[in-house]
Amino acid sequence: MSLFPASYTPISVDAHCTDAVDNAYYSYEDHQLCMGYTTVNSKKIWAADDQDVTIHEFGHSLNHTFATTDIITSTPDLGAIDEGFADLWAYRQSLDNKVSVWFGRAIYASVGRSVTSLRNLATVTNYPVDIADEVHDDASFLSGAIYQIEKDSAVSTLNKTKLEKRILEDLQFGHGLQDAIVALQDEAADIGVPINTVTAALSARGLYRNDDVNQVELNVSKPAYPIDTYKYSFMQNGNCNGALDAGETIVVYPNLENTGSIKGGIALELSSATANVSVLAGGDYGFMYRLKANNSFRLGELGSFDKSNATDLKTYWPRVLAPSFVVKAEANATGTATFNLKISTMNTISGVANTKTVSFTLPIGSVGPTANCTSTAVLP
Repeated sequence: MSLFPASYTPISVDAHCTDAVDNAYYSYEDHQLCMGYTTVNSKKIWAADDQDVTIHEFGHSLNHTFATTDIITSTPDLGAIDEGFADLWAYRQSLDNKVSVWFGRAIYASVGRSVTSLRNLATVTNYPVDIADEVHDDASFLSGAIYQIEKDSAVSTLNKTKLEKRILEDLQFGHGLQDAIVALQDEAADIGVPINTVTAALSARGLYRNDDVNQVELNVSKPAYPIDTYKYSFMQNGNCNGALDAGETIVVYPNLENTGSIKGGIALELSSATANVSVLAGGDYGFMYRLKANNSFRLGELGSFDKSNATDLKTYWPRVLAPSFVVKAEANATGTATFNLKISTMNTISGVANTKTVSFTLPIGSVGPTANCTSTAVLP
């Protein structure tokens, strides 16, 4: 098997990249590795001297080739998978589950902290309870499962490489962990890994799951929040009245509620069933990291939530990052706009996501724009 497909673009390496302090990164626009540095006791420590970091960043170029950049950057889940698979490429060379022992320790030493490595593939994290809303931290769910599967099975190095390559090739635009887990099960079976080895690793991390889509509902009294400020450049002709008016391009937040147990990885697709009202392409797909048990996403329900508090941040913030959609009402739009919302929750046991479609309406007003208005009153 050739690891480099015909579509692979060779990369360049800036081994002393002064743009990256306490960091190193792969630029998919420039096809370049920027290997930065950290400073310990007035001495520069370069990332390029750490094999794990170099191969990790190079691994991103493989991920973007096998899965394509458009796919790998399309959801937060896929961004985390990109980081996790980059760690696996590094592990494939070092055979050490501790990723970046040298540069990682130096980064933390520069701020007076002591760690053994940047990340550890053997660390077991639980999905979705341990979601941190940070792609490096959230990388460990799937990469840790793959590490355990490969460690617990007699699979050749070549087949391990094939496994990761094929999972990346199976990913789809706008999807994420659900697809990757299903691909992992299928591809692992193809290379002879016992199914119980796979399910054990997935179950240990909360990834072998069946989330009930019927427990996810729209709030009855307020099914959606129309946001018609000028927060983003694409929002046009708003007047900050918290309604959809003719001629406006706004953001709409569906007001999801979870009546059951904690959910992870909820995917949403919104479409309009009304003439002269459209959900714009690129703004028609949403993704929610996590929806806590018996709660809605609304920030106002979090009470004393403190974003500066690490515990609150980990526990609450990911569930209020609600999916949002870009909706445009033409100047001649009138009446009531009807929207159909397709909700998908994870089912990695059957391999097919649980889905249902619910509808909500928004009245179409005729209030004219207020230039550059801002208002927090329209926010959830």
